[in-house]
Amino acid sequence: MIKELRDERASLLRRVSDIDNELAEYGFGEKQKATKPSAPKPAGKAPRAGSLKAGILGVISSQPTSTAEIADAVISAGFQTTSKTYRQSVSIALAKLANDGFIRKVKRGTWKAR
Repeated sequence: MIKELRDERASLLRRVSDIDNELAEYGFGEKQKATKPSAPKPAGKAPRAGSLKAGILGVISSQPTSTAEIADAVISAGFQTTSKTYRQSVSIALAKLANDGFIRKVKRGTWKAR
C-alpha cells in the first residue's frame, strides 16, 4: 500500500512539473511557490476615541503582555466599566485589534504592539 502511494505521488509530481513547463512556454512565468507575505497587513480603521479598543492601544507595549495585565492597565488608565464580563470583552477586543493589524498575538493570551 505504501509503495503504491509513493509511486502515485512521484507520478503526480512529474505531471505537475510537466504542466509548469507548459505554462512557462505560454509565458505564465516560472514555478510559483506559496510564500508568506513579507509586509504586515495594513491596519484597519482606527478605533473610536474613548472606546475599549482605543484604551487597549493606549496601554499595550512592544513587550509581550497577558490579557489580564492589559485589562488591569486599561482600568488603571481611567477606562470605566460596570461590565461583569470585562476581561472577556478585553479578550474579544484584542482579537479584533489583531485581526485588523493593530497588534500581534504572540501566543495564547499574550499580545504585543506591532
